[in-house]
Amino acid sequence: MEHILHAINSIYATTLDEEGWDGALRDVCDVTGAVGFNVFVLDHAAELIPVNRSIGIPDDILKDYSSYYVQKDPGIAHYVRNPNERFYYNYAHTPEEEIDRNEYYDWLQKMGGARYYLATTFKFDERYSGIVTAQRDRKSGHAQPEDMKLLGLISPHIQRAVEIGELVDQARIKADAALDAIERTPYGIFLLNREQEILFANKRARVIARRRAAIFVENRTIRCAKDREDRKLKVAIREAARASFGDSVYPGATLPVESEVYGRPYMVKVVPLIGQSRLITKERPSVLVVVTDFEMAPDDIERRRASLCSVYQLTEAEAIIAVRLGDAERPQDICDSLSISPNTLKTHRKRIFEKLNIATQAELARLVSTL
Repeated sequence: MEHILHAINSIYATTLDEEGWDGALRDVCDVTGAVGFNVFVLDHAAELIPVNRSIGIPDDILKDYSSYYVQKDPGIAHYVRNPNERFYYNYAHTPEEEIDRNEYYDWLQKMGGARYYLATTFKFDERYSGIVTAQRDRKSGHAQPEDMKLLGLISPHIQRAVEIGELVDQARIKADAALDAIERTPYGIFLLNREQEILFANKRARVIARRRAAIFVENRTIRCAKDREDRKLKVAIREAARASFGDSVYPGATLPVESEVYGRPYMVKVVPLIGQSRLITKERPSVLVVVTDFEMAPDDIERRRASLCSVYQLTEAEAIIAVRLGDAERPQDICDSLSISPNTLKTHRKRIFEKLNIATQAELARLVSTL
């Protein structure tokens, strides 16, 4: 039983490391007494084999088999005629005395392939199915009931590992695409864990931190050059981290951080990333920190602000507020960061709507997004 569990563990390890399939299938061969092992996934719609994992079978055999001898394989023909059988093996379709006279088996043995096999199948959905095959030599002989029982025990884990591996691959593709998008954004993006330590910083964030004009990184934490702003940022990040694990309710905050080098302040938005479970390691992202550097992002915020000023004759203050309202920023955050009262914001908003000839927040969001 220990050897079986080891083989099953090896199978599941392949979900995170595809190169581990050779070792996993060797472990399966050791347990089953097979001299070779195949795992195929069949795409019936495209008539392709998108997944092919094999051990103990020379590449030239696999190549010739795929190009020609698959059509001569009595096992495949038997499978096509009897798709609902649980196990497939030689003497179910080819008597022992005919093996040496069969074109397929004659080629297989001349190429150094196995004489016998034991296979089982599984179905993912209407389009995809899988075949697991243990290759057997004269010494191991024809498949016996105990061999079928053992393969029946192991094959569901192979199926599940293939399914999990596919999900992991899809997640990696999505994660890579998301990471690429984050790296290209004109905003500085920091992801922090519950201990407020930096887990990730995109390219723009790294540039901002290196400039040390107002924000820098020290011991994996985000710091502000000015003590007063540093204290505010620490409080915001701490509260967001607590909220991310359900310890409190905190909507986040937007803080202006003055730059000692550039005239316009950074705008720092701190947002809790609400988790689905408390039983997660500290490395889970818990806080999102977005830094807007108006000096470094003319291609986005400044471009939209300039368009509003030139095309719609908004004042600079109105254009800045229009962009931020259009980006769904909280009115109170806008007031706090610009040091204006709610009434002043309402006045600006009224003038913005009049100049843009719109009546709703949704219209403003659509207009700003198209600039």
